Amino acid sequence: MTNAIKTYLINLDRNPERLAHMQAVLGGLGIEYERIAGVDGKALSAEEKAKSFNARRSYIANKGGMSDGEIGCALSHVKVYRAMVGAAVEVALILEDDIKLSPDIGEALVEIKGLIDVKKPQVVSLSCLYNNDKCADARGLVSQKSMCSTDGYVITLPAAKAIIKENYPVKVPSDKWRRFSKYAGVKLFRFFPPKVAQVGFASTITNRHESLSGVKKRWLYLEDWFLSRILGR
Repeated sequence: MTNAIKTYLINLDRNPERLAHMQAVLGGLGIEYERIAGVDGKALSAEEKAKSFNARRSYIANKGGMSDGEIGCALSHVKVYRAMVGAAVEVALILEDDIKLSPDIGEALVEIKGLIDVKKPQVVSLSCLYNNDKCADARGLVSQKSMCSTDGYVITLPAAKAIIKENYPVKVPSDKWRRFSKYAGVKLFRFFPPKVAQVGFASTITNRHESLSGVKKRWLYLEDWFLSRILGR
């Protein structure tokens, strides 16, 4: 099968079993792909983390900061966006390595490519955060206010550039789509029925949540808004 859209696969060097899984999945569907070596947040040196991660802004934006796994995941997606920019890829399918794909993914990508505007910052999620019953009646592209997954999505080059500008150095996880919509002007869509689902690999990302008082959270919301909207950083 000839790819309708350039495909990138994110895979950590320390996870060869996941790569083998995805080689079988993508090979079985005839999908050619480019592997992008994921960034291992736990292996970053102090110097690398200081350069690529804005700890203060992250604490403000997330109301409590990010784990090393979240930092690495966000940097991995930024790495793909930079690959798109470097190769002038106008639209790409980005996949994580713990998923399975519907047999008709190829037809769906052809349909998506005909529906999106590659000149505008747009992202189309191919997964569904709800159960299949709630997704069953929807068809085609559906506009979204927010999404919460990065396991499989289509992104245009303008969206990739916008997210690099908004989230490098990294300050929020890669799946903060509502933020990218609000502060980077990225238009969000979901494609139905879903074509991507996760499989049973153990997560390599540990979320970090801190218990903050309501007053402190409200203050951080205001500080985040001021820094992002007024100062643009």
